[in-house]
Amino acid sequence: MDKGTLVSRHQIDLANEEFGKMRRSFELDRAGINKEERTVPLSFASEEPVDRWFGREILDISKDACDLSRLNNGGAVLVNHDWDRQVGVVMSATVDSAAKKCRAVVKFSRSEDGDEIFQDICDGIRRLVSVGYIVRKMVLQSVEGDTETHRCTDWQPYEVSIVAVPADTTVGVGRSVQSKVEKKATVEAATPTVTQSRSMSENSPAAVAPVAPAAPAAPVADLGAERQRIKDINAAAKVLAERHPKHVDAFRQLAAKCSEAGDSVDAFNRTVLNDILKTERELAPVRQDQEAGSVGLKPKDIRRYSILRAIRAIAEGKPLDGLERECNDELVKKLDRQPTGFFMPDEVAADRRSVRTNYAQSPADGGFTVGQDLLANELVTYLRNNAVVAQLGARTIGGLVGNVSIPRQLTGATAYWTDEGTAITQSSATFGQIVARPRRIGTSVPYSKQFIAQTSLDAESFIVNDSDASIALDIDRVALRGIGGVEPLGIANLATADRSTSVTFGASPTWAKYLEFLSSVAASNAVLGAPAYVASVAAAVKAMSTAKFTNTGFPIWDNDMVGTFRARWTTQLLTSATPVANMVIFGDFSQVLLLEWAGRDVVVDPYAYKKEGNVEVTISRLMDVVIRRAKSFAISSDSGAQ
Repeated sequence: MDKGTLVSRHQIDLANEEFGKMRRSFELDRAGINKEERTVPLSFASEEPVDRWFGREILDISKDACDLSRLNNGGAVLVNHDWDRQVGVVMSATVDSAAKKCRAVVKFSRSEDGDEIFQDICDGIRRLVSVGYIVRKMVLQSVEGDTETHRCTDWQPYEVSIVAVPADTTVGVGRSVQSKVEKKATVEAATPTVTQSRSMSENSPAAVAPVAPAAPAAPVADLGAERQRIKDINAAAKVLAERHPKHVDAFRQLAAKCSEAGDSVDAFNRTVLNDILKTERELAPVRQDQEAGSVGLKPKDIRRYSILRAIRAIAEGKPLDGLERECNDELVKKLDRQPTGFFMPDEVAADRRSVRTNYAQSPADGGFTVGQDLLANELVTYLRNNAVVAQLGARTIGGLVGNVSIPRQLTGATAYWTDEGTAITQSSATFGQIVARPRRIGTSVPYSKQFIAQTSLDAESFIVNDSDASIALDIDRVALRGIGGVEPLGIANLATADRSTSVTFGASPTWAKYLEFLSSVAASNAVLGAPAYVASVAAAVKAMSTAKFTNTGFPIWDNDMVGTFRARWTTQLLTSATPVANMVIFGDFSQVLLLEWAGRDVVVDPYAYKKEGNVEVTISRLMDVVIRRAKSFAISSDSGAQ
């Protein structure tokens, strides 16, 4: 990398992995404290280099590089970067170009927390300050030996924190913080962004007169209520996270979403019960270990791992060695089973797959040579993005361990009316279970020896992408029309007696006929969740070109909706293996379970295509598809005249 080159988004994003381990502390100078105004002048940034995992980081202290707009618009003063503990506001923030420092004047509230922190500062108990900031652009400034120095030429501070002495062991000085508000902005930003924090001191601050903050967008009373609403939602999310730690990320995302949408804490709790914990209640017996296929590699080790190096070694008759062997051996212990070839860690597969799917394709930013979302159960995420059934609500369950039995209620209790003093007739609910078993699904592709000799992450990503795309599509296929036996049984091939009554279109589809799907499923008391339609391309096109009512321009299938229900077309139904070549399916797709067992098995065969000079690479996973409630689906016995 040449001097002045833009740092890749990969480097900027992965910086978060290490920032939480950085610690720098500087003391405040209390000489400029104004006790009457409750203001404290401080500096929060300089051009002092900070060691990061990727090298040294220098913040460019200039008006062109440092964006102080957020701080100057009533930026928050927090305690230990805790967004639920705002104790003050930034009155003014400036860039001191001569001294190469960023300075601010902060004012503390008269709340209980504000009084406590301000008094501690006055007494010299609280003496440290830290700043949270995001980096939008970074360039390579110099290289000395193995050490690279990077200059942040576009960065934005968004909060100032008072931190404890000694440093909090769980938060700590300089801990990386992700703002709930910043998440959306980071995703939408055209330039790379990373949330960071560093701590600074004021060695000799001059007293700066307070500057009035910008006028708030809402009345003070409304602002207080808004803060309380958000605080209540976050408090509820924390309690839930303690009780259900595996859903921590989901709770955080939902809390941020509800906060932005203006929802109440009651609405947040209802959504949690209906959308997040519902699956947990229903699938409690299912054993999961979301990190079972991961070995906990650090970002630098993920980049050091080479799929192609492992393939080359086996193709040449050599044993696995180095990092690849260590990862395989660790997964053998965790999964308690032997691979046919070798195990590839999930975090490596996720990194390589994201190279082609998640990154800006700019040579200056590293192009396709860098990775992003290091997700343990990456195939589950891939299914959600690419499979029609998953898009319509099919539940994906990753990290499974051992055999899986899923309970289902067959019959419910019966209610009876009776006179006072008369016993109610006894009834009982009956239950059954669905047994899911790991079925092997994979891809087998011959690659040339020239290809596997490559060292490019782009080449490695091609192998993972090719396999994952094929697996995701076939999971979608079997969920819709799997024939059973070796592969799972899909919706279209469930026993007729098990499904709701089929719909016969006759000469052509009509609006009334499409409503029969709803009537059929409703008659089975199986209208759960959010039902949707899935149709073959031909059947969908026919519905798109057929008016809902005579002499109107409104088609049955309009903008991916049939009435108030979602509708999707797919090529996965166009096959003679199904009862109807051009089919329509209606139902509650949350009753479809896409199950993934931990572990990705890679088998290398250098002999099958030896004459062609190719090496066969087989990548397989253990998966299953289960239709939990067959009565939630109705299908067409025909699809009209096509």
